[in-house]
Amino acid sequence: MKRGKGAGAAQGRGYRETSFALLKRVIRHGAFSNVVVTNALRGGGIPTDEKRKITALTYGVLRNFALLEHVLKECAGGRLKTSADAKLIGLMAAYEIFFMDAVPAYAAINEHVALAGRFATRPEAGFLNACLRAAAGSNLRDFTAGIADPVEKLALETSHPPWLTRRLASRFGAETCRAVLTAANSPLPLYVRATRLKTGGSELARRLRARGWSARHTGSPPQCVEIGGGGGFPLEEYDAGLFTPQDRAM
Repeated sequence: MKRGKGAGAAQGRGYRETSFALLKRVIRHGAFSNVVVTNALRGGGIPTDEKRKITALTYGVLRNFALLEHVLKECAGGRLKTSADAKLIGLMAAYEIFFMDAVPAYAAINEHVALAGRFATRPEAGFLNACLRAAAGSNLRDFTAGIADPVEKLALETSHPPWLTRRLASRFGAETCRAVLTAANSPLPLYVRATRLKTGGSELARRLRARGWSARHTGSPPQCVEIGGGGGFPLEEYDAGLFTPQDRAM
């Protein structure tokens, strides 16, 4: 695979600053998220744990954009008047507070406010600090509790367009609609086929687990290995030709 522009760009940055840069490219410039994330994480300079955090935070904000924006606006009293950079940092912080358990909320807030101090104005950083501390003191469900229309509420909770949510609910019922939209927002496992001339499915799974990946040899198909969703992509093994990404049904 040809290395694209930006390969190794994440080296030397914290995972939040890297995600911030990637999200700006996707949201403002229309870059494909899978391309920019993969290019940024190529090479051996970034620890596996950092790659996972970058992947989880970047895709998490994109999947839950509408809900996170609503949370931030509610905490700001319904009026979110900040620069685009400050708003994006606020969305990232809200995602980390409510969806990522690795870091305590107060630490996530402090780190994102510090990030805002570098990329936004000082008043904006202080404003974000107040909004995020208000968010951390609430339950995520509190922010949608006042929406009377169940379809509108579900659309916001899953960050899907209301028209699509309403159409799915009308055709399949509320329960199935919720299941479909929730599944659409959930990271899927990656299935790969171990290269038979270089390794086997069990051997590849063991190697990946030794490097910290969630991986298991499915046994069906014989060379198939499942890598846990949301954890990034094992580029070292891919570059070594040890596997090929392939749908399990193929």
